Amino acid sequence: MTGDEYEELDWYSRLKKWFMNNNEESDMVIDAEWKILDVNDNAQKMMVVQPNIPFPIGVHVTDPVIHISIFTTVETYDWEKPKKADNFRALLVQNDESHFIKFVLMGRNDEIVLRVDLDTQYLNKKEFNTALSSLIHGGNWCLTKLEGLYYGMDEMEGEGVMNEEKALETLKLGIQIDLNRGRKTKDIIRDLVTAGMEQDLAAQIVMEVVENPITVNKCNDQGEYPISKEEEESKTDAYIH
Repeated sequence: MTGDEYEELDWYSRLKKWFMNNNEESDMVIDAEWKILDVNDNAQKMMVVQPNIPFPIGVHVTDPVIHISIFTTVETYDWEKPKKADNFRALLVQNDESHFIKFVLMGRNDEIVLRVDLDTQYLNKKEFNTALSSLIHGGNWCLTKLEGLYYGMDEMEGEGVMNEEKALETLKLGIQIDLNRGRKTKDIIRDLVTAGMEQDLAAQIVMEVVENPITVNKCNDQGEYPISKEEEESKTDAYIH
């Protein structure tokens, strides 16, 4: 499908086509091997996953705005007031530090969600890709900075926590995948800074991956990426409604 044909589609249909493009020659994450797991065409919502990204991405078109979201599964409605005050303050501080991603409360149970809002008036594929990449790279990093914030529930052990070490491993894997696709280091660093990371730290982490490459699993015939039990356990419990 040519660029002109994309322009003829409404935004919801256009985004679905982009996620289904799967162009391995491209350096943009939107052209990676995405799978659309769930759609609600009437509400113009979809959930997409990528084998090497540890959480689904929610996309909701409410013309003229597109919302791209990571749902943390943290529902805060029943929290005691002191816990709410401490964590909501941390969320607001993080919103100030991030230039692009913001934390919001959604649903009747006040679930914490990371979201990027895009105005479609001047939006194109490259800008959407930048937003998507920033959300992916910045999502785990933002979550680990919120001390005392728990997300994901383990039935045996109660509240689960992704520590900074695991989140950093996930972040580096995402950086390696971008590098493998031919993405420039300056663009990856820009995404991290946009998400709220300090410039020097972002450059340090990216260069660590450049100097110490990470092996990325290859997909099988079904388009799935085999992972070890340890890697599976390190994934977040984030999800989308």
